[in-house]
Amino acid sequence: MPEPTTAVESIEIAEVAIDMGEMVSDMAPAATSLQTLSSVSGAPLSSRSADMKKKLLRDYGGSASSEAAVTEALKWFSRHQFPNGGWSFQHNVACNNRCGEPGEPKRAGAVNAATAMALLPFMGAGQTHKSGEFRENVYRGLKFLIGNGKLGKKNGMPVLDLTESAGNGMYSHGLASIALCEAYAMTGDPELAVPAQASVNFIVYAQCRDGGWRYKPQQSDGGDTSVVGWQVMALKSAHMGHLIVPPTTVQGSVLFLDKVQSNNGATYGYASPSTKLRPACTAVGVLCRMYTGWAKTDPRIVAGVKQVAKIGFRKDQIYYDYYAAQVLRQFGGADWDKFNNEMRDWLVETQSQEGGAKGSWHFPKGGHGPKDGGRLASTSFATMMLEVYYRHMPLYADSAAEDDFPL
Repeated sequence: MPEPTTAVESIEIAEVAIDMGEMVSDMAPAATSLQTLSSVSGAPLSSRSADMKKKLLRDYGGSASSEAAVTEALKWFSRHQFPNGGWSFQHNVACNNRCGEPGEPKRAGAVNAATAMALLPFMGAGQTHKSGEFRENVYRGLKFLIGNGKLGKKNGMPVLDLTESAGNGMYSHGLASIALCEAYAMTGDPELAVPAQASVNFIVYAQCRDGGWRYKPQQSDGGDTSVVGWQVMALKSAHMGHLIVPPTTVQGSVLFLDKVQSNNGATYGYASPSTKLRPACTAVGVLCRMYTGWAKTDPRIVAGVKQVAKIGFRKDQIYYDYYAAQVLRQFGGADWDKFNNEMRDWLVETQSQEGGAKGSWHFPKGGHGPKDGGRLASTSFATMMLEVYYRHMPLYADSAAEDDFPL
C-alpha cells in the first residue's frame, strides 16, 4: 500500500459517546483507591522511536535481517486488512486465497482478537495512526476496534466491552485493550483516552474473585494464567499511558499468581499449582512477576528465569516462545543470547518469501495460539518476537522508563 500523502488526524469516534468529564467525575470519589498516573515520568514506549530502536536492536541482539523480516510482515498485514478496517483469522478471504492456512472455523468470528493481533506488530515497530508508513492501516484498525466494542456501565464506570465468544471472551478483550492503550500511550491522542480507559475499566470489572481472569467476566471458577497474562499486559500498557489503574486490581492479580505458583514462584500452573511443568504458564507467570515488581536479584525471579532458560526455544510452542522471549530479554545474559540466536535466525529463515504469503509465517505445529489463529496469529507472534528488542524498555536497566505498577 503506498504511503498516504497526508497525515491522519485524530480518530473521530462519534459512535463512542462517552463524556470524559462524566468519567472523571465518576472516578473522583474513588481517589483513595485509584491512582492517576499523570505524574509518571519518562516517555511511554519511547523504545519504539527510531533512534532508540537502533540502540536497543544493537544492545539486545537484533539484526538487519530481523528488521527486514518485520518490515515484510507489516506489508503482509497491510495486504490482508478488510475494507471495514478490521482483520480476520480467515485472512484468505481478504486476499482471495492468494495465501492459505486460515485459522480454525470456530475462530472466524473473533474479529476483535484478529484485529488486535494485526495492530500490535505495527505499533511494536513504532507505527501509529499519527505517523509512519502504515498510519492509515493503524487508523482504520483502531477505528474498527472502537466501533465494534459494546458500550455500557459497570459498577457506575463507563466500559467498552470487546469480548466475543469466538475469541474465548476475555482473550479478545485483553488483546484489544492492549492495542487501544498502546495507541494512546504512543500518541497521547485525546480521542483515544476514553475508549482506552473504558476498556481498562472493563478489565477491572471482569476480574474474578481469586484475582485472575478467565474466558467470561467474573467467571465463578476463577482465573487461568494464560488469560491473566493478556490482562496484566493491558493494565501495564494503560499504566504507561498514564491511564487510571486501580492498585487493588493489580494486587488481585498478584494474589492469583500466588495461588497458581509452585517451587516458590519459579513455575506456574494453569488454574492451580501444577506438579507437571507447563512451559507457557511458567513463562507467563514469571513475566507477570517481573511487571508486578519482583526485582532482578529476587531468588524467585532468578529461579524462574533459570527454568525458562532450561526449557529453551521451542519450535513447537510458539505461544510459550512469545512469553519466554520477553522473560529472557528482560533478564539478559548468556541465556538470552542463546535463546535469541536460535529464535531470531529460525524466524528469519522460515518467513515465507513467495506469492501472497510473502512476509508471513505459518506454524501448524506451533501450539494452540498459532493453530487456532492460523497464518495471521502465527505472523503476529513471530513479528512481535522479532520486535522484542525494542517493544518495551528494559525493566531492569538503570534507566528503565516504565515505572512499577501502583501496589
